[in-house]
Amino acid sequence: MSDNERSSDNAASLDLVFSVLRKHEEALDKVARRLEDIADAISMVKEPAARPKVDVESISVERISDWKEFKERSSSAAKVLYEIGMSFIVRTLMPNGRILKYSEHIFKTGIPLYSIAGGDSEDSQQKHTVKLECGLEFFLRRTESSTKEGEYSQGILVSVDLNKINEWLADQLSVERSKIASGRVVI
Repeated sequence: MSDNERSSDNAASLDLVFSVLRKHEEALDKVARRLEDIADAISMVKEPAARPKVDVESISVERISDWKEFKERSSSAAKVLYEIGMSFIVRTLMPNGRILKYSEHIFKTGIPLYSIAGGDSEDSQQKHTVKLECGLEFFLRRTESSTKEGEYSQGILVSVDLNKINEWLADQLSVERSKIASGRVVI
């Protein structure tokens, strides 16, 4: 191979290296711009308000199993928090520092898994509507998945619309909607 051919091959190799480096530089520029945008967005977020000091000794939780009684006693709630999992749990934070708690198991109905349809069809939503004793309605849907190893699993999905639950709780408890949120009480 002549010196001209070698230097031509070396120049071609260098061109390839420079081309790859330019593409990496462009990609890094994009990442840097995105990081700058994220940093700007983070800097605009206000610091969370300091948690008020709470005298933990003065807090008490009262469990109420009757929805009607819970409704009556929660009408002056300062905040309403709820969560949905295996149970529907509602906690009201009362102005006097008391916490009222109502809970109801969702899966006490004993619906066999094989009878619950999969998918999002209207039929499956209506066939498997569950109505709790408190009056809240939602539907159950079966989920299925398999793995590369040939394993197969099924589960039940509780399908809810959080906006509808907020509206329902506001109506049921006669509490402003702004006082209702999905979440837990943390002290």
